[in-house]
Amino acid sequence: MSRDFYKFSMFYIRVILSLFIIFCSLTANDTRQNFKFEFSKNGQNIWWLENNNFGVIPNNHLYSHYSLKKNNYDFFVSAYLNDQSNIFHQSFLKYYFKNQSFIKIGKFYRDYSLYLNDQLSSGHMIISHNALPVPKIGFVLKKKKWSLDFTFGMNHGELDKNSFYNKKPFLHEKFFYLDTNTKSGGLLSLGLVHSAIWGGSTAESGNQPSGFNNFLRVFFAEDRKIEDYATYPDTHANALGNHVGIWDLLYQKKMGYKNYKIYYQHFFEDTSGLRFMNEIDGLWGFEISDEIKNFTLLIEYLHTTSQDIDPPYVNESYYNHGTYKKGWSYKGYALGNPFISFGYQNVIPVNVFHIGFSKKFKNDFEFSSKISKVVNFEDQSKYFFGIRKSFEKMTIEINYGSGINNPSAQFKVSRLLK
Repeated sequence: MSRDFYKFSMFYIRVILSLFIIFCSLTANDTRQNFKFEFSKNGQNIWWLENNNFGVIPNNHLYSHYSLKKNNYDFFVSAYLNDQSNIFHQSFLKYYFKNQSFIKIGKFYRDYSLYLNDQLSSGHMIISHNALPVPKIGFVLKKKKWSLDFTFGMNHGELDKNSFYNKKPFLHEKFFYLDTNTKSGGLLSLGLVHSAIWGGSTAESGNQPSGFNNFLRVFFAEDRKIEDYATYPDTHANALGNHVGIWDLLYQKKMGYKNYKIYYQHFFEDTSGLRFMNEIDGLWGFEISDEIKNFTLLIEYLHTTSQDIDPPYVNESYYNHGTYKKGWSYKGYALGNPFISFGYQNVIPVNVFHIGFSKKFKNDFEFSSKISKVVNFEDQSKYFFGIRKSFEKMTIEINYGSGINNPSAQFKVSRLLK
């Protein structure tokens, strides 16, 4: 199954590239193309450039993307190229078949928690912009009934092969949301997201259960079969695979030219967290934006210190797993919030206070900043300040922020080739 999925992934990448060439030549009036060279000087050790930066290390590279939008499909492909590696980044084909329901295939992030400001946030609890996008295939179904909007989605993906994994593990994702408009004119949203790493083969434990019957066990987060415990004695005793999830709550209201958001992503890894026995763990957030003054202010509080408050019932190690030693990560980066460590690397529960701010001025001038501070023990503040000036075919950026040991600056020039 893993080998077939890999072959299929390579096939769709070739198909996307072929479609890219065809669409470029036949539908130029319906496309958006962006080819630019990004030159950066220093700044590789700025914490907020190493994290939530799409899994790309700040470096000199050529970035390009191409998009095509039609009535019933979206096509997007992007890539980073430099002297060390060529990385196909977020690239997908999205086909709409009814009422904004769609099928999607490619490398992409998430189709849930769309309210989250990924540019200013500390990072989503399940899938942020911290790592490279995972190759996946899936669908989203949307339906309106009475005063409720129903959304259900599911994806199947595949992670990377590395020194810990002899065969690539699978990634399972599904989510369900109910949205409704309140009498006061606001939007109230309740969602449940469940994801899991399963299958593949690990260096320590060998081949892991796969196939359709075991997929159903992962889908319903069921226990392993009793006969599997003898074959896989060192795996998690409660469930097949590495499971994570969130209860996703949002209240959003627009008042004049201002838009307000209050959200909470309650994190869980088993039924104890699902039942809120890990108390307030998760990401709390508030955001206000003003369309006239062109600014956005975001305030977040990340709480993870209740993960082991009542062992053995509540005794978790977020983003870590006994069988899948790389934990909740992909190609060296956490799939979710970058403040949560993974792979049993000095796992320390953290509470983080985070502020993000952006402001657009006249003449295409922008300012943005992020400041984060771990508040449950002594730690260095992580800050970032950036200014950007856009011209007709060129953008100049100056970034300054905290690094591993000392602050650092980055100078960046983007040249549009079109």
